[in-house]
Amino acid sequence: MYTSMHDNYRRMLETNGATSMDVTASDHPPAPIFDLITERYLGLSAGHRRVADVILSSPHEAALMTLKDLAEAAAVSEATANRFAGRLGLPGHPELKRLLHEDLRDTLRSIENFGDVIAEARTSGDPWHLSLEDDAARLRRIAPLGGWGEFARASSRLAGARRVYLVGFGSSAFLAQYAQFCLSALRPDCHALVDGAGLEGAKRRLLDAGPEDAALQIAFARYSEATLTTAVVLKEQGVPVIGITDGPDSPLVPFCEVGIVVPRKPGFVLSGAGAGAVAAIDALLRGTADILGEQAVMRRSARLTSLLGDAVITPRP
Repeated sequence: MYTSMHDNYRRMLETNGATSMDVTASDHPPAPIFDLITERYLGLSAGHRRVADVILSSPHEAALMTLKDLAEAAAVSEATANRFAGRLGLPGHPELKRLLHEDLRDTLRSIENFGDVIAEARTSGDPWHLSLEDDAARLRRIAPLGGWGEFARASSRLAGARRVYLVGFGSSAFLAQYAQFCLSALRPDCHALVDGAGLEGAKRRLLDAGPEDAALQIAFARYSEATLTTAVVLKEQGVPVIGITDGPDSPLVPFCEVGIVVPRKPGFVLSGAGAGAVAAIDALLRGTADILGEQAVMRRSARLTSLLGDAVITPRP
């Protein structure tokens, strides 16, 4: 079902004349392997994208795979898997393996350091601390497609747009509402399009949307039909979309001017990307505040505090 829906929306994009996000060289310092893969992802062939998907979705397993194992997992030939490193600008597959092993060692080291504090809980299989460990590791893998400069591009859109639409359905609705709540403290005309309005309500509210506006759309597997239909409407209206999603192969990515990949947290609770999604939103908010400027943000904050009055309790310095 996912593959069929994904393909349908890609075809819809082609029909509407949509294009993929531009991939430009990043001025970020030499990046970890996952930053490098996400930066080059949109310029890869279909086969090399499948190799990238395997590595991004299961990096630690990929670090332990032979070339043959990696090729089988990605459903490509060994020759294609072997050429993948070259497409990243690496001298060869051994260098790719070295970088994957290096990341695995760093992750294990950070877990061991964190484990010094919670060693007793970990040995007993404490699910609370294990969940926190998992979140800490996944936060390190948040990355925008096209390089870290795309964060600045996204924040510029959020700061300069006439209106900003925060879009999310299902579990992503709460994330969209959180983003709208926080962004409204920084700038005016922020509108949440979530489950309460339904698809019809969302379409009505986008009637006057256009290229002067921007949208922050959040979607994680399992992707709802409403999410992707709204993405099509935004594209047709010419609204630049910043997407927060769980993989470069997400059906939301082709609709995005900027796509930010947040590794999805697995488990029996379908919680989207959990803490990672909130962290990505917070990063965009901080960048937006920086672009708007401290004085403008402080003036708006003072007005909001005055308006709220006794409705809130202001923390003491």
